[in-house]
Amino acid sequence: MVYAHERQKKIKENPFYPYRFVVLCPKCRNPFVGSASTGKSGKKYAAYHCSRKHQSVRIPRENFHSTIETFISKLRFQNSFVDLFEAVVMDVWRMKQEEKVTESIESEKNVLQLHEEQKKLLSDYRQTESKTVKKLIEEEMEALDKQMEGATSVRNRNEITERQIAEYLKRARNMVEHPSELLLNASNQRLLKQYWGFVFEELPTYQELIDGTPRLQMLFEFAQEKANRDIRDFSVQMAGSSGFEPELTVLETAVLPLTP
Repeated sequence: MVYAHERQKKIKENPFYPYRFVVLCPKCRNPFVGSASTGKSGKKYAAYHCSRKHQSVRIPRENFHSTIETFISKLRFQNSFVDLFEAVVMDVWRMKQEEKVTESIESEKNVLQLHEEQKKLLSDYRQTESKTVKKLIEEEMEALDKQMEGATSVRNRNEITERQIAEYLKRARNMVEHPSELLLNASNQRLLKQYWGFVFEELPTYQELIDGTPRLQMLFEFAQEKANRDIRDFSVQMAGSSGFEPELTVLETAVLPLTP
């Protein structure tokens, strides 16, 4: 049985319209709604739309996604930041490694101390003739074995290798050099909002993405003129293509007019 709140969550996180909460309506700056309308021929036309106390804004899903992907593909971290990022990450890793080495030494001391206790128990076990004492020693040794297993596990976890550092730096640099992988492929809405908040000072409207004018965080640079040209070329091409009914045309009626 599917309860109402489960159905509502499913609708809100519909992966077919992943950007409805991170790209805003250009007329009211509220999130879009995602749904499909049926044309005269019976064909379904998926779109992002909004009509909150203003003329309806309706953008075909294909246009919407392609505009976002075109803009995001032009985002880059500043080169100076990429180098600084790697240096800072390395410093943080070295500090963490120093802490882990200290913890590992303490863990090793704990393991050695437990070994000494184990050695003493084995000696006591051999020297006693009492079955009662032997049984007590066996119970102590069993408990000691568990302590040693846990202490050894902690010691091993605290060891950070150069290979681990290199692999982490590689992944981190790839993330910095290719932010689109995060902005376009987040696994859920919560992560998507976090990633977009990291890039944008405020969530952009669809029109701002077309114009290349969203407010970006200082870490990013944007090849604005080239992106504007690419997006405009795409929009003009989509507006003249077949397969979209007139009421769904993005340039003529759905969005604020483009400036030349």
